[in-house]
Amino acid sequence: MRGGLAVLLLLLVWWGPVPWTNQVVPILILIIGAFIPEQTVLGFLNLQGIVLFVLYLAGIVSAMAVASLAANAVLARKTARSGSGRPEVLVITSTLVMGASMVAAAAAPGWLTLAAVAVAGAGEGPQLTALFAIRHRETPARMRGQVYTTAASLKIAGLAAGAALGGPLAGHSVTSCLLIAAGTELCAAVCGLLS
Repeated sequence: MRGGLAVLLLLLVWWGPVPWTNQVVPILILIIGAFIPEQTVLGFLNLQGIVLFVLYLAGIVSAMAVASLAANAVLARKTARSGSGRPEVLVITSTLVMGASMVAAAAAPGWLTLAAVAVAGAGEGPQLTALFAIRHRETPARMRGQVYTTAASLKIAGLAAGAALGGPLAGHSVTSCLLIAAGTELCAAVCGLLS
C-alpha cells in the first residue's frame, strides 16, 4: 500500500496543475483500484472513493493556487514597472472576476469547471495582495497588529459561517451554492463601486 500511495502522490505532483480531463480520471480509477484496498471507512465511505475525491480536489486546489501565483507575479511586475498601483481598483476587479468565475463554474460542464476555478484563483491572489496593501496604508503603525488580528479573526469566522450555511445548500444543489456565492461576490463589487 505504501508503494501505491507513492505512485498516487507522484501522479498528483505530475498532474496537479494540468486540467483534469475525461482521460485522467479513468487512469486514476485504474491506479487507485490496483493500489488502494476496497474497504469501508467510518461504516459508509469507500476508501477508494475518498482517495479519488482527495486527488481530484487537490488537482482543483493546485490549479487555483497556480493561477493565483501567476496573477500575482504578472501584476507585481506590472505595478513595479509603472510605479503606480491602485489597490482599490484591483480589489473590485478581482471581486468581479471571482464572481464571474463562480457563475462559470455553476454553468460549466465537467472539466470546464477547472478552468472556472483557475480564473477564480487568478482573481483571489491579487485581491489578497491588494487588501494587504490597503490595510497597511490605511492603518496607523501602532494599531496594525490589532487590525490584522481582527481581520484574520473575521475571515476565519466568515469561513466557518460560510461552511455551516454552504454545506447543507451544497448537499441540496451545488449549482445553487455557486450561484449564491457569485451573487455575494457581485454584491460586494457593487458596494465597492458605490463607495
